[in-house]
Amino acid sequence: MIYIICALNAEAKPLIKEYGLKKDPAETMYDLYRSVDNDLGLFLIRGTGPVKAAAATSYLCAKYVSSGKDILINIGCAAGKPEDAGKIFLCGSVYDCLSGHVYYPDILCRSDIASTSLTSVGATLDTLPSSGFFEDMGEYSLYDMEGAAIFQTAAPFFGTDRLFFLKAVSDSGTSGYAVTPESISAPFEKNTATIMRFIDSLKNYPLKDNGPDISKLAEDFSAEIHASETMKHKVRQLFTYLNLTGMDLMRYVQSLHSDGLLPAKDRNAGKKILERMYNELL
Repeated sequence: MIYIICALNAEAKPLIKEYGLKKDPAETMYDLYRSVDNDLGLFLIRGTGPVKAAAATSYLCAKYVSSGKDILINIGCAAGKPEDAGKIFLCGSVYDCLSGHVYYPDILCRSDIASTSLTSVGATLDTLPSSGFFEDMGEYSLYDMEGAAIFQTAAPFFGTDRLFFLKAVSDSGTSGYAVTPESISAPFEKNTATIMRFIDSLKNYPLKDNGPDISKLAEDFSAEIHASETMKHKVRQLFTYLNLTGMDLMRYVQSLHSDGLLPAKDRNAGKKILERMYNELL
């Protein structure tokens, strides 16, 4: 399934309309819209900033992501140069201004969308200690608030080859700029056809071979350690991450059986096994 995650309704509105997405009444924590054939889902963060983005992405991943074939696209507005207002870009790198880390989506497809880098900050640009924005990194970069948080949270679930960041320039990133729902929606309405063409091209995306059914393996393992709901989420996240590193999880679980650790006799014993895995493998 392809998931689209947006911070604001104004960013998502054109796609909801063109794809004919319907709101999922079963989802009450956030706004989730689905396509008729359920191969496309649009998830709203309901606000801006890295904390809200990380919380919403974590919720989406833990509750809905179950297949190594799932794809996540962060579509949203960004600050850029005035001459690029209304243009859309595919971001080949995401720089976290707070930590100094740079993250690289493994983009394995061709696109006619212009590429650039993305820098995630926690405030408007005129409040930050710099005067040379858009050139500070030695290359042109767009600025947003959510990209880095979404990448860090989603990568263990989706893998870096299934994360994409499409950003439309809606403003200059300064507090004096009047941002309205109309000004946010405008670049997405202008580029709806281009965005949809890119999304549709990912339905045949050359995904990496992720080996065994990790969801089923995590479910079986959770049963053997008498996992609580919280433990099940931890197991799923751990197994997804370890699988992306190339680890042979089936062999590791078999070794726990050979050592007589599985199945655990009770939940306390199961907790110790899970703690052992975190200590040994992370």
